[in-house]
Amino acid sequence: LGLGVLQDYKEAIRWFKLSAERDSGAGQVALGEMYETLQEYTKSHKWYNIAGRKTEMARKQRDIVEKEMTPTQILKAQKLAKEWIEEHKKK
Repeated sequence: LGLGVLQDYKEAIRWFKLSAERDSGAGQVALGEMYETLQEYTKSHKWYNIAGRKTEMARKQRDIVEKEMTPTQILKAQKLAKEWIEEHKKK
């Protein structure tokens, strides 16, 4: 039973990632939510931070996730978000 649930998350993440990589704010928020649910807070923070360029709700959710993170995790997530944003400016 549990394996089916994990597979669903994996498949959902795959689709949300496709959307997020195309700079869809909705896809980025959905991906942040998925990673938050899985308690992968660095990845969640990264995607909320990226989506936060477009929506206040994503910035608020990022701040909530931050409370579960260490300062090192926060810095890593910020770095990953900045790198993603810079890379996607070129496209």
